[in-house]
Parts: sequence; structure tokens; C-alpha cells
Amino acid sequence: ATVVDENSLPPPNPVVEFKGVAAPNATVTLTRNGVAVTSLTATDSAAFDVVISDQPVGQQVYDISALDVDGRALTPMTFALNLTAGSTTIIIGIFLGPSIAIDKPEVKLGEIVTVEGATIPNSTITVTVNSVQVKNYSFTADANGRWAKAINTTDVGVGSHTARARATMSGTGVSEYSGIVSFAVNPLGLCDGKKSADLNCD
Repeated sequence: ATVVDENSLPPPNPVVEFKGVAAPNATVTLTRNGVAVTSLTATDSAAFDVVISDQPVGQQVYDISALDVDGRALTPMTFALNLTAGSTTIIIGIFLGPSIAIDKPEVKLGEIVTVEGATIPNSTITVTVNSVQVKNYSFTADANGRWAKAINTTDVGVGSHTARARATMSGTGVSEYSGIVSFAVNPLGLCDGKKSADLNCD
């Protein structure tokens, strides 16, 4: 028989855990050095917890990305870790940026543009529109994590604009920024909003 001294055994390969929030029932994907490792579905409260064992020793780059239930991307996060044999690394407090979309890329002055997305339920959303002046709009996501803001374009003016969003939740913190959406506001034409008989616009 052979007796193995457990103290002489090499330590196990590293274990890594990622804990955070995305959006309710979002599909969360973890990649290592650009290769998908695993995916899972976030809970109804947007939480996720990914534990992966038997990881390679050394410098590893992990990316956490997610798609909400409508297929819109949340802002991914990247973590560069130097893993050692026998180690357990736990990353907590991950708060992915909200998903974001816009209903119309081009409108006329006075029309409404709606920006929407998903994040942690009941969080405070701040949508920032970069115009000649920066405009901020704050409101609350619903119990399903969905949010939407209708913006009257008279508030931002004529020109090209970009918008992005961020979520804040007591006890959780502040998310990363969302991606950026763009829209253009065109000036009203001479006949817009007028009776054609008044201006011979027929």
C-alpha cells in the first residue's frame, strides 16, 4: 500500500465567485479571456451569483455581461484577477449599468422621444441628455425593473443629442452607466403646425 501525505499534495485550482445585480430574469454570461465559461438567469430581484471552480492559475480577465428579457444589453464589467493555487476570490457589489433603448432616432422639435430600459426593481434612474445644456431626469423604475422616460424635445432643443442612464439603489449602490443612445431633433418647417390655407402649404 502507498501512504500519501496530504501535506505534499498540490493545492487545488482557484475558485472565483461573482455576486451582483443586473435586471430581473436577465441572462448573465461570464467569459474568461474572451471565451464563454457559463451563463445563468438572474432572479426576479435582478440578483446573480456565479461560482466557478478549477480556474487556471495566473492572470485571468473575466467579463460579466447580461441581456434583459427584451434582449437589450446591459453595460458589461471587466475584472482582471491574478489567481493563485488554492485561492478563493469573491467579487461582490457588481452593479451592471441599465439596458437602454430609444424609440425614435430622429424627430421634429416638439415631438416626444422615449428612452427606456431595465435594471434593478424600484431603483432611482437618472437619464442624462447631453445637449447644448446637460439635462438630467430622475424617476423610479417599476417593480419589474422596467423604466421609461418620455422627453419633450422642446426641452433639449434642435440638434444632435445623446442620452445615457444610471441606477441608484439604497443598500446596493450606484450602477455603471448604461450604453449611449443618440437622437436628432430637426427644426419645424414653415408649414409644420400651421393650417395649410394660412400659408399656402398645399
